[in-house]
Amino acid sequence: MWRRLHRDLQVSELRVLVLAVAIAVTAVTSVGFFTDRVGRAMTLRSAEVMAADLVLRSRSLISTDYVTKAKTLGLDVAELREFPSVIVVGEDMTLLVSVKAASSAYPLRGALTIADQPEGESYLPRSGPVAGTAWGDARLWAQSQLSRGATITLGRLDLTLKQVIKREPDRGQFLFDLAAPRLLIGLQDLAATGLVTEASRVRYRLLLAGDVQALDTYRRWFKSQQAEGLTEGIEIEGVGDERPALQSALDRAASYLGLASLSAVIIAGAAIALAAKLYARRQTDVAAVMRALGASQSILLQEFLLGLMLMACVGTLIGLALGYLGQGGLGYLAGRALTVELPSPSVRPVLAGLISGLLMTLGFGLAPIAALRKVSVMRLIRRESSALTTSSVSLTLMAIAATTGLVFWQARDGVLAMWVLAVMIVLVLGLVGGGWLFFAGLRKIRFGPSATRYVLSSLGRRSGIAILQLCAFGAGIMALLLLMVIRVDLLDSWSTSISPQAPNHFAINIQPPQRVAFESALETANLASQGLFPMVRGRWAKHNGRRVDHAAFSSPRAQRLASREFNLSIAEALPEGNTITRGSWFSPAKGRAGEWSVEEGLAETLGIGLGDVLTFRIAGEEVSGSVTSLRRVAWDSFQVNFFVIASPGLLVDRPTTYIGSFTLPPERGAVLASLIRQFPGVTVFDVGMLLEQVQDIIDQVSLVVQYVFVFTLLAGITVLIAAVQVGAQDRLTEMAILRALGAGRRRLEWGLLLEFLILGSMAGLLAAFFAVLAGHILAREVFDLPFQPGMAVWLVGVGGGALGIGLVGLVAIRSVLRNPPLTRLQWIQN
Repeated sequence: MWRRLHRDLQVSELRVLVLAVAIAVTAVTSVGFFTDRVGRAMTLRSAEVMAADLVLRSRSLISTDYVTKAKTLGLDVAELREFPSVIVVGEDMTLLVSVKAASSAYPLRGALTIADQPEGESYLPRSGPVAGTAWGDARLWAQSQLSRGATITLGRLDLTLKQVIKREPDRGQFLFDLAAPRLLIGLQDLAATGLVTEASRVRYRLLLAGDVQALDTYRRWFKSQQAEGLTEGIEIEGVGDERPALQSALDRAASYLGLASLSAVIIAGAAIALAAKLYARRQTDVAAVMRALGASQSILLQEFLLGLMLMACVGTLIGLALGYLGQGGLGYLAGRALTVELPSPSVRPVLAGLISGLLMTLGFGLAPIAALRKVSVMRLIRRESSALTTSSVSLTLMAIAATTGLVFWQARDGVLAMWVLAVMIVLVLGLVGGGWLFFAGLRKIRFGPSATRYVLSSLGRRSGIAILQLCAFGAGIMALLLLMVIRVDLLDSWSTSISPQAPNHFAINIQPPQRVAFESALETANLASQGLFPMVRGRWAKHNGRRVDHAAFSSPRAQRLASREFNLSIAEALPEGNTITRGSWFSPAKGRAGEWSVEEGLAETLGIGLGDVLTFRIAGEEVSGSVTSLRRVAWDSFQVNFFVIASPGLLVDRPTTYIGSFTLPPERGAVLASLIRQFPGVTVFDVGMLLEQVQDIIDQVSLVVQYVFVFTLLAGITVLIAAVQVGAQDRLTEMAILRALGAGRRRLEWGLLLEFLILGSMAGLLAAFFAVLAGHILAREVFDLPFQPGMAVWLVGVGGGALGIGLVGLVAIRSVLRNPPLTRLQWIQN
């Protein structure tokens, strides 16, 4: 085995194959290691917004069985109670507050920061409020005008107001239910207030955090309880379940990373296919001798397939080692640049690397190797030089299946995978068709210097091999250009889609008489805002005339959405960041009655379609309208967005408040305090942490894409080397004959360089065209981003293709030209 391994590694084609497999596996495993670590790190970061990894919610007390099960699995547990109430300040002042009673372990994820004074420095507390004390947010301090140590009364309990809450990690859990300032007390003081009874409107939350496997086990256990009908009224929520902005960013990041690593895999696959084809051509005489000695087709297949798989194993092991080392360096850079602590690597990327290495070798290399079993013994007698018999339909289908599987696996997104496959098919057809027309035209050229005419006619004569090289060159350059498009154009579009002036504060509960004054206050304070939007609260009552039963929906998310109170809005024009995907926007000219526009994700979850009649109950009255459009919403824009928008006139004279967003720099906290004092009834909350998380995701994706570009570039060089070797023997024989006839070495080198320059520029031109086409398709259909490619793609494609392929091709063959032509001619004769 070892002797065979050593012998096979002396074959240049197999060394190219090993290099291609190693590069592909390195790209897959290093990106897999890194994205696995980053994914788990971002899950932890995302969990900070929930203050836990998993949350159980209920309107009634959650049974201790759920706590016991969590502790049995080794999970950390914290309990919360939330409800509106009134505190008494002094002799005659009362203030509506949102009370949160938390156990000492709160929060399990993220950080609760406090300060001693409203404008003081924030710090991390050692524990929650001790017995007999309470903490309040800045709004509570501003409205109550109290100083530290003042006494407030909550129910039957007197409490000492001690600290100012600066940041509450899960403050956004009920964004539009916050009608009052926050008051945080210890859970141990709740009973003494006498406020919580069986009839009280209290939200119960059980926070869980811990090992991923334990969390998965807990989820499965909860679902089994749910299937038995034992969890009535209890909902379970994980990271991203109710945060469309964060989930949108995570999904888009996964698509970017999948596409980036996919480019390296595709280009390495092309190198494997070429190397396997060259190896099979070299082994035809060996196969013929074995057939003459009595070897059957199955023995031949086993022999050469064993050699192929040995090389695949070598390349895979090298790739796994390099991938592990590479992710360590990338993890270090990410930790420094992005201030993210990455968890230790898991074994899943190792399995992915093993499978991808072997699958790529079989999928791209099996067809030419399998053709060796059909080599005729007569080849030894007649010295046939014809090509190998093409592979059977089943082997071709196997290669297509392997390619399709790799694309779907690495893309991590069905829509992205389908578009990538479509672009690959169009690319191959375009390269073959364009190459055929180009080389057919070369054969008709009858002018120019003799050397140039010879090169052009030579390309025309070898159009079959030239088209194969053009496809390999074009696929390699296109993968590199597509990665460039991702890095330079699409990622920049995504990054700029989240403006530095993106809103980081939202204001709700603005009453109609306050609208003008609030807008004026924002303008006076020089705070960037998109304006105020009307908001009407309504509950979904009927769907096409039938009463809505939220329990009839199969998924928990659909049940939550169906039972929630929606925040409806009114708009004459399509809001910024919204795109109509089906139907049409409101048009008074069409004379239609009440209309709704629904967000497409909500419509899909709740089974709402165009033309459906939705009825909402608003302040005891029912309002109906038909769905005339579905919208795609850019949740990660951090602008004010709505699931359901009504046409003008549909919600006239309904109870309305206004909502707005604005950008507040961190150093201008005094402005916020002044705004709260001026409008005490308005609730202002901070979404800065969520905005930071999305920007972190973009930065991490950008870093990984740059890293993958290195491997894609190496894979591209490997493809160039393999493609140059295709037809090299015939080309070298032709060069030897020309040298024997008196042609100078310099002139032949110039001819070879010109040939590769032509191939490279043509491949680069076609590759640039298809890279731009793919960029447009992906930007529109997958990433939902604007796309304006620059001239750099065309310049790099044509210029880089010509120079890169010209230099690599000349270097690969130049050394052979230095040998005397007699040596080559004797080799041919023997």
